[in-house]
Amino acid sequence: MTRDEFVQGLEKLGVVERRAHPSGQEFVVLEAQAVPGTGTASRVAFLVSEVVDSRPPAFVDGALRTRSGGSPNNWATTVVNNEIFASWSFNCAWSPASDEPVTLVYAVLAQWDR
Repeated sequence: MTRDEFVQGLEKLGVVERRAHPSGQEFVVLEAQAVPGTGTASRVAFLVSEVVDSRPPAFVDGALRTRSGGSPNNWATTVVNNEIFASWSFNCAWSPASDEPVTLVYAVLAQWDR
């Protein structure tokens, strides 16, 4: 899957902003989506190479918390273009060879319903 194909898949859920990243990859940010079980919404972002041959690193808004008020294992925040995003130890069997980008978004958001 190419980066453009990945972004097109995300666009099925809403507007996607593409940001250059110092690594040469793109930081692609999907507009806020409802977070199951929390009554909140969060942007979902991915650090994407030109060719997507494995699951790209996932990010959410840095202020997002689970419905119990916590955060997942190895929670870390990072600043991207003056905005705070967060990542964590996220284990997911998503594969670009067999799965759509929207299923990865849903898997990311499902992590917060606890």
